[in-house]
Amino acid sequence: MNKTTTYNSQKMRNAIMRRVWYAYVLSVAIRPSTAWGIAFGASVIGFWKLVSITSIVQNFLNVPIGQVPSYILQSMMQAEFLALMAFGIIVFTVLSVGVRVTLPVFTREQRLSSV
Repeated sequence: MNKTTTYNSQKMRNAIMRRVWYAYVLSVAIRPSTAWGIAFGASVIGFWKLVSITSIVQNFLNVPIGQVPSYILQSMMQAEFLALMAFGIIVFTVLSVGVRVTLPVFTREQRLSSV
């Protein structure tokens, strides 16, 4: 083998591996779990920047137990739109991931119980 053939085969091998890595990165990027993770992370950061969690906990602990639901409703009505959106995205992603994780378990149990 001469130098040119070795160089060309190495160049071809590099091009093939680059395409393999592009395909892998693209397959990871288009997964729903990646989108959920990005949405969850961004909304947690946004919620953390917009709302003081320590003051929420402190105010929540000062409310009598019987008035907790009305306090939560009142505080949600007075909250900023961006904070509510961030909180909604957090709740949505947690619930959707929870459903995606537990749904196969329930369907498997139903299939096993019918045997």
